[in-house]
Amino acid sequence: MLIRKTKLCDRRTLVKLLKTTALVLLGMILFINIPALLSKPAAAQEPATEAAKLAIEGKKLYEAGQFDAAANIWQEAANAYKRAGNEEGKTQNLINVAEAMQANGLDLKACNQILQAFNIAQPDCRQLIQDNEKDRQQNDWFPALESKPNSLNKANGLRSLGDVLQKLDRPDLSTKVLDLSLQVARQLPSPATESAVLLSLGNVQRSLGDRIQIQEGRINKQNSSPINCGEQAKAGEETSLYQQAASLYQQAATKSISANTWVQAQLNHLSLLLKMNQLAQAQSLIPQIKSKVKELPSTQTTIYARINFAESLVCLNHYSSLKNLSPTKGEALIGGYNPDLKDIAKELIVVQGLAKSLGDGRTQSYALGYLSWLYEQNQQFSEALALTQKALFLAQAIQATDMVYQWQWQLGHILKAQGDIKGAIAAYDAAIVSLQSLRLDTTAINSQIQFSFREQVEPVYRQLVESLLQTQGNSNLKSNNLQKARTTIESLQLAELENFLGEPCLKSRVEIDQIVDKSDSTAAVIYPIILENQLAIILKLPRQEELRYYATAISQKQIESTIDKLQQSLPNVSQTTQVKYLSQQVYNWLIRPLEADLNSNIETLVFVLDGSLRNIPMAALYDGQQQKYLVEKYAIALAPGLQLVEPKPLRSSSKIKVLAAGVSQKRLVEGQEFAPLTNVKKELARIQTEMPNSEELLDSKFTKTNLQNKLRSASFSIIHLATHSQFSSNPEKTFILTWDRLLNIEDLIDLLKQKDSTVSNSIELLVLSSCETATGDRQASLGLAGIAVSAGADSTIASLWSIDDFSTSEIMNQLYQELNKGSTRAKALQQAQLALLKKEKRPYFWASFILVGNWLM
Repeated sequence: MLIRKTKLCDRRTLVKLLKTTALVLLGMILFINIPALLSKPAAAQEPATEAAKLAIEGKKLYEAGQFDAAANIWQEAANAYKRAGNEEGKTQNLINVAEAMQANGLDLKACNQILQAFNIAQPDCRQLIQDNEKDRQQNDWFPALESKPNSLNKANGLRSLGDVLQKLDRPDLSTKVLDLSLQVARQLPSPATESAVLLSLGNVQRSLGDRIQIQEGRINKQNSSPINCGEQAKAGEETSLYQQAASLYQQAATKSISANTWVQAQLNHLSLLLKMNQLAQAQSLIPQIKSKVKELPSTQTTIYARINFAESLVCLNHYSSLKNLSPTKGEALIGGYNPDLKDIAKELIVVQGLAKSLGDGRTQSYALGYLSWLYEQNQQFSEALALTQKALFLAQAIQATDMVYQWQWQLGHILKAQGDIKGAIAAYDAAIVSLQSLRLDTTAINSQIQFSFREQVEPVYRQLVESLLQTQGNSNLKSNNLQKARTTIESLQLAELENFLGEPCLKSRVEIDQIVDKSDSTAAVIYPIILENQLAIILKLPRQEELRYYATAISQKQIESTIDKLQQSLPNVSQTTQVKYLSQQVYNWLIRPLEADLNSNIETLVFVLDGSLRNIPMAALYDGQQQKYLVEKYAIALAPGLQLVEPKPLRSSSKIKVLAAGVSQKRLVEGQEFAPLTNVKKELARIQTEMPNSEELLDSKFTKTNLQNKLRSASFSIIHLATHSQFSSNPEKTFILTWDRLLNIEDLIDLLKQKDSTVSNSIELLVLSSCETATGDRQASLGLAGIAVSAGADSTIASLWSIDDFSTSEIMNQLYQELNKGSTRAKALQQAQLALLKKEKRPYFWASFILVGNWLM
């Protein structure tokens, strides 16, 4: 047995030796051949490794606020992933590039970039956001995105696209895209992406609520500073939208596995609770947010979050004081957290230090600017001034124009509070110069800081005007101050139109002053300006260089309240007594102070109206002393600004060619029902009688295609559209009804612009009969002015509310008779209205029509 065991051990030793030898030989073979074996995989792995490093580097640059550099690095990473054959990596980094573009305010480029990342052929986001053809949207880019296989890239890319569409003022498309992103995130599942999408959906609902506040004139205070808490929401449609947003923010926080997303959702929720006056709920959130914020890493996103948090704390303090709830330091407010201004100031100083350590001038500037605002709230103006100057210096050093204008504005606000009017004027002037160099859209350069036009642009202009007119007495006003005040408001109105249209209003123009001095010595120009505590009126008389100034001491709130009531009463035929009472008040504020200076030679009043005054017809203002409406004393025209497209006379009646189009039958189009306009047939027939050289498109013939073909094939001096239409400060709600669709403002302008731009082919008069302004929209006249200016029409006649089509037909018939006689456009409309007024005294029937633009022959 012993011998046998020994032999077995020897055999095992031999096997072990053989195995060892085999392994050694194999190792030698592998060592000799390793370059050949690994040459291809190494080459394949090299771009992937490089791409991963680039992606991480891009993230670091983004978090440091270096968005241009981050975009460039991420583009390199995408290229490297492409070389490695990694499509997912490529797509992810292209989406990252779009995120960096958004952060830099390049929203259209970001939108195109995302569509390119998903291989959408020939992406054109400018056309996408302007195009309201629902069928095209449904059959083009969206189904292509929908058909992509579900992946994290798809969910994140759609979320990014939804964000950019919201910034580009297309909440409808944004919601549609974000809903798809949410669906994908839930199917994967991806809680992190789901919470981010819920946050984005909350932002869309909030923006819709803000839009309603803006349209109703409840978001802007003339005396506001660039940073302000704003007015709290009142019960209305926006409250429902805000509640939906709050719910979405809560869901985003609950789902979140990312501290950053949780903090952002809760910060947005906090500021919204303050806006909705839910202070107790807001206070209960503050301790949670405070502890989480301090745990975040020191990145630019964190710094903005801490600034945002500080702002909400200041606003909680502000809203609490409005409720007479101002307990001592450390005491609870309504059972919650009580912010102390000194503690908030310390936090902002810490934040500024963090920004400095990052080497990020932008966040340093913001931290200093917000700290300045805090000192201003506490009326420590010297400290606020010094901090604002530091913030301005930093912003100028990095050429951040979006911040430069804010701190110049804040500087003016502080100097004005200190009584330094001259310094304030210089600061406001500089702010407006900076503003004019910016692209005036709804998004500032940085995606974290968004602004609305009326909230963050308009007050700068008005505060400059108020400073220019702030003197010891009216007689001391210098003429150059009046000229500058007019020019400033003119710049505001032009910027407002450009913001509404999304493009510059580039037309050769001529000063109104030149027209009344050289072409019409019977016209006076009246320029009212609504300021916080007065209605300022500037009068230009023909052939008089010196402007005249009048001021009525009355608050902006009272003016706008009266105008709002009048606007609501005018379309109601049964409220004539109320209309007369309210319109007499406006007459006494606007016309009474200057009527002694309107000599007997003045026959036409040209108004360059400001704000909500544009939503009521000047013809209906009632002189209680003479018991006459203004239209009974003067012909009336409106100008969208102090400059007009150079006025040209209408051609002789034998050469006037009219394109008259209309819809007379009841229609149901795009879910809206429109009542029949039975007198439209008669209206168009009378136009042909008065103007034989005319063509007609009635009912089923009035389509976009037929209108397009007519305008391409012939030159018409007058275009007359007798159909339902509406004007709104929201371009999406500004439309004209054709037989089978609603023409939005972009469609109509594009059609009218198809005409040759030479003098002989320009539109001399655009008549929009049976139209109305959107009810309750204080900026609705932007829609009308937008069409008038962009279409290149010398003048436009339209109505501010819809009246019975018999009265409309009567006015239109008389209008063309007067034009045939050679009357000026203003006097032709006046005589048409007076003819109806003799039969029917109630302003409802005759006062709605206004003339915008050239009032001459």
